Amino acid sequence: MNQLIKDLADKAELSVYGVGFDGTSPIKNEEAINKFVELLLEEIDNVISGCDPSPKMILHQPYKRIIAAVDEHFLEEEN
Repeated sequence: MNQLIKDLADKAELSVYGVGFDGTSPIKNEEAINKFVELLLEEIDNVISGCDPSPKMILHQPYKRIIAAVDEHFLEEEN
């Protein structure tokens, strides 16, 4: 999980750790948060791809660049 996702999860008051089934053991929610981010980005990509571009825009493929930039921004790996 990259730092941006951790910061956004903190702002949304989502814990990277949750409570286990026994009510006391912490479980790691990082995988669930990462999956949520991936699904959200897929939906954003679908919305961007579904826009009705002009022929000039299709020729230059700005939508693919926008999608790649958004994905890279949120999915870049932590150093």
